[in-house]
Amino acid sequence: MANKPLSAIPEVTRSERTAVTAGSRPPSGRKKRLLLKGIRLTWLYALAIGLACITAFPLVWLVITIFKPTYEIFQYPPTLFAHVYTLANLRYALSATFLRPFFNSLYVTVVTSILQVLVNGLAGYSLAKHRFAGRTIIFYLFLSSMMVPFQIYLIPDFLIIKHLSLLDTRTALIITWVGSAGSVFLIRQYMLGLPDSTLEAARLDGASEWRTFFQIVVPMATPVLGVVAIFSFFSQWNNLLMPLILIHSASKYTLPLFLVFSPSSNPAQNMTAAFVTSIPPLIVFLLLQRYFSQGIALTGTGEQG
Repeated sequence: MANKPLSAIPEVTRSERTAVTAGSRPPSGRKKRLLLKGIRLTWLYALAIGLACITAFPLVWLVITIFKPTYEIFQYPPTLFAHVYTLANLRYALSATFLRPFFNSLYVTVVTSILQVLVNGLAGYSLAKHRFAGRTIIFYLFLSSMMVPFQIYLIPDFLIIKHLSLLDTRTALIITWVGSAGSVFLIRQYMLGLPDSTLEAARLDGASEWRTFFQIVVPMATPVLGVVAIFSFFSQWNNLLMPLILIHSASKYTLPLFLVFSPSSNPAQNMTAAFVTSIPPLIVFLLLQRYFSQGIALTGTGEQG
């Protein structure tokens, strides 16, 4: 076989030589970076788990105490886990003494949340998608009302409720909490980003404003309406100040008022009441948390009209 000329032998490029050389050496720098990254992640996870345990410890203590007999609650030194578990304290949560304020709170909170989503949704939709005289002034009035401390409204609210003969009624708790300037602001900012072409197409097809709102706007604005529902539910469920001013009969007490003025003499029963009180907000948040994150992320992204 004839020998090939040197010019016919392909030259090895610099990049190929570098690749071969790099492949023959152990990637110590990369391994070191991966090791340092793993150490950082381990510390971060350990810190997160530690903080989670610290945060969850009071709740764990509360739940375990519910199943303790009374004498174990007061023993010293205190113990986390009970030697004897009992279900006697749970009967308190099923008694009429506790169920009456529980259902009062549930009724007031659910009705208030529904009305707040409806009323503030209509207000935000009008300010975002309708052109009328004084729209900007009304919006700025809403914003300015957010700068006034809530306590300033207590006396006017009380006088209005008194003149309407609604003192000591659950209706008084509902109507004083329906309007919210913050909710109107959130909804208005979100609805600015809704396409006008979709609304115009619905009107051209003969849809009324009510039908356009409920069948077109509400499905597109579900995230921000979910945020308003969560805020409204939490605020009304934990509301103590307005029931303290407007409610006088023990039969009309809401849960915060009941836990302050009619506590049980048994601390385990009080902890049972506190634990049951925290369950409805937790359920609402778990059901609507995806709307909460979507609404907060998307609110205010629309162009100003």
